[in-house]
Amino acid sequence: MSMKLKPASVEKKLPDVLTHVYQREIHAQSNDSLSKIVALIPPGSAVLDVGTGSGALGRYLQAEGGYTVDGVTYNAEETALAQPHYRCVQTLDLEQQSLSQAIGESRYDVVVCADVLEHLRNAGSVLQAMAALLKPGGRVLISVPNVTHLGVLLALMAGRFVRTQEGLLDSTHVHFLDRAGLYKLVEEAGFGVVNEDAVIRNLLQTEFAALNFQVLPQEVRSFVAALPDSDIYQFIWALQPVVEPGAKADRKAALQPPPIPVVEQVPYFRAQLFQDRGDGFVERDCIDSYGTQTNTLQVLRFEVTAGDAVSAIRLDLADRPGQIEFVHLVAVDPAGVVLWKWAGDWAANLVYHQTDWTGARGWLGGRVVRLTGDDPWVQIPLAPGAWQYASHVELHVSGPQPVGHSDYPGVDAAQIQSTLQLLSEQAAARLNQLELQLDSARSLADFRQGDIDTLRRELQAATGLADFRQTDIDTLRRELQAMTGLSDFRQSDIDTLRRELQAMTVVAEAKQMALESLDVAYQHGLNEIARLQPLAAQLDVVLATLSWRVTKGPRWLFRTFKRLFVNRHDE
Repeated sequence: MSMKLKPASVEKKLPDVLTHVYQREIHAQSNDSLSKIVALIPPGSAVLDVGTGSGALGRYLQAEGGYTVDGVTYNAEETALAQPHYRCVQTLDLEQQSLSQAIGESRYDVVVCADVLEHLRNAGSVLQAMAALLKPGGRVLISVPNVTHLGVLLALMAGRFVRTQEGLLDSTHVHFLDRAGLYKLVEEAGFGVVNEDAVIRNLLQTEFAALNFQVLPQEVRSFVAALPDSDIYQFIWALQPVVEPGAKADRKAALQPPPIPVVEQVPYFRAQLFQDRGDGFVERDCIDSYGTQTNTLQVLRFEVTAGDAVSAIRLDLADRPGQIEFVHLVAVDPAGVVLWKWAGDWAANLVYHQTDWTGARGWLGGRVVRLTGDDPWVQIPLAPGAWQYASHVELHVSGPQPVGHSDYPGVDAAQIQSTLQLLSEQAAARLNQLELQLDSARSLADFRQGDIDTLRRELQAATGLADFRQTDIDTLRRELQAMTGLSDFRQSDIDTLRRELQAMTVVAEAKQMALESLDVAYQHGLNEIARLQPLAAQLDVVLATLSWRVTKGPRWLFRTFKRLFVNRHDE
């Protein structure tokens, strides 16, 4: 029978509202709800897509070929985007209009309701109506976000309830379902669950990656991370009707009020396996596994990606301190053949952190290992190719147990407690003393800082004075250079004077000799004077005579005439 869908243009006009177009893409093997749902649709099926969004499901099945796909969506924008990929698309408000009336007589092998029920106030009624749209043996495939995901729980404990445009806390969600709540919704709608799958995402792969959860205690984070559904982002379930549509009223009347669910919280611990593929031990290549907090041996399984590029592994044994029994760690291929095994044997090339690998065997036959902190691990190198065909790794171990005095035979726990108390008091006293010393050191540091500032100013002044002195030194250097030139010039004068002095010395010596000659002549003259002295006396007698005086006048006249006569004769 054909589907009685009307073209979108003649449908009853919906009120204008602000809507959001959900853009999706489907890729085989991807970790999202639509990619997992298409893997559950048998080839050649007639499919009704309730909530088409932008039409990703129709586009994918159209490309695959062989499918008949109709669709229903909420707003005209999504209808326009989806229409090219579906046989028919109808714009429908499932809270105001009947899905059964809109579909009419058409029946389908598969009805897909991906990420829709959480948006509907009448989710149970809409889901119940889908049973009548199935062919015999048909299924409803649903995906619903999990409100007990680790991100939501940690955000609540950190005081945050973050509503977003898409994601687990989409602002248009009116239902927030956990596993028990989803079971209740499905059963009341007349369905049974025939297949369960899930979208698994760790914290860093969600919209909560940016929140700072380090404000929470490590024990709280570890406990929440160990809850059974903490890594489930969305439930992917395949449903089939369990009652005939005509018996719906009788079944509803027979239903008893649901009891308040009792959630049994089993204590878990988390172990992690890191693989080094050349970039070190990074979060993107880390696999988590959870064990129960019991003292029985258990097997923790790590699903790994095989590859000969893995050169080393790091096993984080638990997320808390305690005592465990370690049996072995083995890598297994898809056929179950053990490829590699480590039984906790010590080797020089192993690196340990916060672990004490004792030589003792425990009650369960495993090797006793004491975990001394909240991040105990062991790093193990691998031979080339050892990991090439591994499909999973198994850790045979017991849960970490709190360490008590019974774990250390012969140790007096009371005495240890007393000693620890004394050490604690001594540590507190020492801490107070250190705080006083710290205050004193700070005061001294402030005082020293004042000295440092003063010395810095003096250094700056000295630097300025040094610059000034340097100017003086440069001036003196120039003057010295000038004096050196003058000295050279003076040296020439000195040499000249020295030559003149030598010449003057020769002259002086000549004059000395002349003086000595004059002295001899003088002495000779004195001798002559002494010899002529008697003659002079005689001359004085002559001059004193009357005759000399009487002849004085004539002698004068004679000399005068002689002088005159001689001068004229010469001319």
